[in-house]
Amino acid sequence: MSLSRMIAVGLTLALVTTATAARAQYGEAAARCGVSAGAFLPIDGDTADAFGSTWWSVALTYDLPASAMERHRFGLGWIQSPGNSLRLGNTVWDWEFRMVPLTYTYLHLPRGGAAGFFLGGGGGVYFTRTELETITPLATGVQDDTQTRFGLHVVAGYAFNSRLAAEARFTKLFEDDNDSNLDGVTLSLAGRF
Repeated sequence: MSLSRMIAVGLTLALVTTATAARAQYGEAAARCGVSAGAFLPIDGDTADAFGSTWWSVALTYDLPASAMERHRFGLGWIQSPGNSLRLGNTVWDWEFRMVPLTYTYLHLPRGGAAGFFLGGGGGVYFTRTELETITPLATGVQDDTQTRFGLHVVAGYAFNSRLAAEARFTKLFEDDNDSNLDGVTLSLAGRF
């Protein structure tokens, strides 16, 4: 079994175990699903130059209560660069980048769904794909590179009420010497239901 599959199985087991304990203590209504949308801003200049300085970001989340003011948040996201293009003579190169984060975040929230600031942190597995398409008058070719990276993140935000929040997340991905630096800040609006 690959490392990424083992991590996915482990996160699934953690979710099921935590969900069972939360339902026993808080009831069915305690768990909440959410959707967020926003922008990912890479902080490395070379990465921003290659793939664009603002990427779009969406995520689905599942929150489980740890206490009245603390939550476990499991997330699945999609981050996409706007892509870039270069033309030299009759040859065109188009490239773009995608990242799918599978994350866990421990959050400290305002009591009882009240408005206020919140903080959190956690880690995750980030599945990345870089795609390069080369177009010439005679042929077209596509090269892609996929990687699995691990990372940590911290999040701070403001809950307007129990259903709407704005948040900023700093993500630090671990990399090898020849990998791109994919650290960045995600700014988003999140809805819970």
